[in-house]
Amino acid sequence: MSEEVATPAAIPAPAPVTTPSPASSPAPTPNVAPAAPEVAASPTIDWDTWNGEVSNLPDEYHTLAEGLNGWYETQHNTKLDEINELRAVYTAMLNDEEDPRIGRLTTQLEEAQAQWDADKQSHTSQQEEYKKLIDLTVKDYVDRFWADHADLRQDNEKLQQFSSLIADNGKHGGAWEGYAAASLLSLPEQAQVVAIQAKADGVTDEYALKLASAHAQLMNAETSAVAAKEEVAKEIKKVVTQPRPAAKITNGATGTSRPNMAEKTMSGAKTLDEMRNLAAARALRVHSGGKR
Repeated sequence: MSEEVATPAAIPAPAPVTTPSPASSPAPTPNVAPAAPEVAASPTIDWDTWNGEVSNLPDEYHTLAEGLNGWYETQHNTKLDEINELRAVYTAMLNDEEDPRIGRLTTQLEEAQAQWDADKQSHTSQQEEYKKLIDLTVKDYVDRFWADHADLRQDNEKLQQFSSLIADNGKHGGAWEGYAAASLLSLPEQAQVVAIQAKADGVTDEYALKLASAHAQLMNAETSAVAAKEEVAKEIKKVVTQPRPAAKITNGATGTSRPNMAEKTMSGAKTLDEMRNLAAARALRVHSGGKR
C-alpha cells in the first residue's frame, strides 16, 4: 500500500516594491561644510642677519616693531640713568667727595624757593592793589550816600538811630545796609518794628524794607479811612442839627394870643429884622389857618 505524501501549499509571491520616480520626490541636499578663509602666509624673516632696524622688516611688522622698540628703549634708558647715578655716588664715596645727589637737590630747592618768593611778592602786590580798590570803592560809596542824605546828617536824633541800625550788634536784626537804613528811618515806628523783625528772621534788607513799606501804606490807608468816616459823621451831624430854612425864618415868630394887642403892620416896621419877623408871623398864621 503506497503512502500518500501531502504536498505543501504554494506560497504566494511577494508584491513588487515600487520606488518613487525622481520626478515625484526631491533629491536630498548634501551637507557641505563652508570653505575656510584663506590665510595669507606670513613673510619669513632671517633673524640671524637682521641688523635691528625696523625699516629692514617687512611692512606688515613696522607698527608692532615700533611699539615694542619704543617701550624697551624707555625701560633701558630708565635703568641706564639709575646705573649712572649709582656709579656717580659710589665714585664720590670712594674719592671722599660730596654726594652728587645733594648738589642736585640743593639746586632744586633753591629754584623752588626763588619761585615761591616771586609768587609771594606777586600775591602781596595784588593784595595791596585790591585794598586800594576797596578803599576807593568805600570812599565813593560814602560820598555818594551823604550827598543823597544831607538832611540825615543835620538831624542828630535820626543820625543816632542810623548809627544804631548800621552797627553790627544784633540789636536791630543785624547790621543794615546804609541806603536801606536811611529809607527805614523815613517810615513810621510800627513799620520799622516790622522790618527789624523780618531781618531778624533772616530776610534780606531789601525785602524787609518792602514789607515795612507795605505795612506803612496799609496803616495810612486805615488812618485815611477812619478820618474820612469821622469827617462824614461831622457833616451828617452838622446837617441834622442845622435848622431848616423855613424854621430859621419862623424862629421866634408866634401868633398873638391877646386880641387887644395892637397888631403891627409892615409899614410900621422900623428895621429889616422887624420886617422879617412880621412876615414870618403872618406866614405862620396863614399856615395855622388864621387870617392875613
